[in-house]
Amino acid sequence: KAIHFMPYSKLAHWTGSGAELLANIKKITRNLENKVDYPLDGMVAEATDPKIKKHMGATDKFHRWQIAIKTEGENKETTVNEIGWQTGKTGVVTPVLRVKPVEVDGAVISNITAHNAGNVKALGLGKGAKVKIIRSGGVIPKLKEVVTTAKVSIPSKCPSCGADVNWRNDFIVCSNTKDCPAQSETGLFYFFKTIENAKGFGKKTIETLVENGYTSIESIFGLTRLDFVDMGFGDKQSENLEQALQNGINTEIEDARFLASFGIGSLGIGASRKLLSHYRFDTLKDLTQSELEAIDGFGDKTSGAIVDELKSVWPTIQHIY
Repeated sequence: KAIHFMPYSKLAHWTGSGAELLANIKKITRNLENKVDYPLDGMVAEATDPKIKKHMGATDKFHRWQIAIKTEGENKETTVNEIGWQTGKTGVVTPVLRVKPVEVDGAVISNITAHNAGNVKALGLGKGAKVKIIRSGGVIPKLKEVVTTAKVSIPSKCPSCGADVNWRNDFIVCSNTKDCPAQSETGLFYFFKTIENAKGFGKKTIETLVENGYTSIESIFGLTRLDFVDMGFGDKQSENLEQALQNGINTEIEDARFLASFGIGSLGIGASRKLLSHYRFDTLKDLTQSELEAIDGFGDKTSGAIVDELKSVWPTIQHIY
């Protein structure tokens, strides 16, 4: 069936099947470029037939009847100087390629994500490796190709706390779930960023809190203005932080956003909303893997981990909820 597509600038209209759209995308792009006086890194195409749009639907964030079609842009070769390893909120230790700075599409690139330890191992990434990089969509630095490999070195210890790391599929994960500073900092930052109703808890503030031993959500919500002053915050900032915590306690928040704020893997706001459409919030502590798998969109690979993490963070959830 023919689908009407319109580039989002509304400067062009095209009719054909999805396969024909892909086959002619270069020609369509050139025609569009000739109609504008600024550089393009791609386009957004949308289906315009109301019935097709309704059938395709949407996620919580995006219309499925709209799609970004990006051009690749130029790529440049450079050398890996070293691989930096960073511990995230769930303990996953991720690699970042520190490369010899090179200009790509007008920006100087020196860092590129390598995604996970399994990827580093499979591609032969290490100090001295030659790689080609691009800016995905003209913006995000991305590894395109490994030209020559190098000796691979995967850390056996967490770069933040020094605890052993364990392999979980393609990922290495810090075994210290209680007092790893990096996990505490990234987890707390994610929590306050997600709930949105307790302003002022940025990365520097949270770093100071963790340095002073306040590594849990419960401990932070028990702080007063004087506690903040004792940690070196100014009088006004201390007052603002205390008020922000009160706002967090007293301001209503959607249950799905609150659940998502705890950083449980694969349980963002959209997935939390879907889960809560099947189960009441106060019953989640007893949720089983089979019950979660029965909900469309939750696979067997993630359901077990979600259930385990829910049980792990439930005391904190109950303390605040």
